[in-house]
Amino acid sequence: MKRVGGRLGGRAASVVVTVVVSLSAVMVGVSIWRYAVSRNADKNALNQRQIEIHSLGARNAITDEGGIVATYATHPSSSGLADLAARRAELSSHLQALLATPGTDSGDHQAVQAIQKGQTNLDNLFTSTVQPVAGTPQAIGPTKVFDAAITQLEETLDKEIANQETQSAQAVAKADSNASTATAVAIAAAVLAVLAVLVALFAGRLLNRLFRQADEQF
Repeated sequence: MKRVGGRLGGRAASVVVTVVVSLSAVMVGVSIWRYAVSRNADKNALNQRQIEIHSLGARNAITDEGGIVATYATHPSSSGLADLAARRAELSSHLQALLATPGTDSGDHQAVQAIQKGQTNLDNLFTSTVQPVAGTPQAIGPTKVFDAAITQLEETLDKEIANQETQSAQAVAKADSNASTATAVAIAAAVLAVLAVLVALFAGRLLNRLFRQADEQF
């Protein structure tokens, strides 16, 4: 009977060790998976922030363009034209960078297309109506029309930026949640790993004692 009891005890200890080690391995696998999910969420949050930054840059470039044209209408100069060209290049750079950022959606592309179309309209308004009469009283009317077109583009970008701010906030919240989950899973995996070691040590001692008892019977 003692021999049978020893066998049962050894099997039970072996089963416990197997279960704990298996659970530990599963938790380690889940921990790695949650870490990957957390990393992807972090990247998405960063991408959304980059999209928002480029949209803000485009918005500032358009606002600056309006101020430069207003000044040029009353005081035309070559430096004013150079500043205008620089703001247009800055706007184009931000829009291209926005489109190249991972995570852009159809709404972002539509907004960029609307802004590009609006900028083409601004270029035509400037060259055909503002520039020919710059420095004269006749520039007042065309400048108002140009300013109204600037305001329309600013409103388009403001809507896009507001949408991106919402998406950025959601992405950050998701990244934080995934990071917390990954941390909790990692802690659980570590606890199970320690438990597996303790159980293995206990099982080893138990098996040694059972073997000694079995040897003493023969």
